[in-house]
Amino acid sequence: MANINLNLTSRIEDVREPQKHLLPVHFELAEIKKHFDESLTGIHKQGKAALKLLESGKEEECQDILRSQIVFLEGILDFYLHEISKYALFQMFQGNWAKSDRYFGIKIPMRQVEAAYEDLSTKEWFFSFLNQDMSKQVYLSAESMNDQLNMIGIPFNTVMEKAFSKGNINESAHYGRQVVKEMFDRRNKIVHQNDRDHASAERTEITTDLVKTYEQRIIRIVEAIYEIAVEM
Repeated sequence: MANINLNLTSRIEDVREPQKHLLPVHFELAEIKKHFDESLTGIHKQGKAALKLLESGKEEECQDILRSQIVFLEGILDFYLHEISKYALFQMFQGNWAKSDRYFGIKIPMRQVEAAYEDLSTKEWFFSFLNQDMSKQVYLSAESMNDQLNMIGIPFNTVMEKAFSKGNINESAHYGRQVVKEMFDRRNKIVHQNDRDHASAERTEITTDLVKTYEQRIIRIVEAIYEIAVEM
């Protein structure tokens, strides 16, 4: 019988290769808009699937896809706001765009500040900070969208006037604020309540017309932001 060594061997430590820290990618304005357009195309395909279900008599299944479209439409708007925000604030940091008043109120942890002083030859630390910090935020409520657009130098009121012209900038901004609130409220109702009413537990009906209306509103907001950013 062969001798078996039952002695415990020491555990090898600190041999795992450290994971490489991937820097966030800088995208130009046209590329950021392209990301939105590509995502919108995917949502359109969902709409075709919903119509097929409706044609086959599966109305409830059709409505569930329509609800998911609302959530995804809001999602791609939020992602667009994240991308355009990183772009705009980094342009300010580099001195390419005029700095907004709220830009000077950005709070940066000392860890990030110390990292910046370790290598003064690059400003990538700031873009990485923006990417990490903004990943935790949602900019879909009227208040948060207003604050974020004003911070990045693309005023909320100007965006709403361009997207939903109502005679003057104040009326346009008021209407746009209501539009943004309505879409965000419905998105939250779908995500957090399965689109059910708290009092009756009945699901709120949804139609393809409503999805199309929300889609067109979101497209208008995105295109207004893009047009203003290009002119900066």
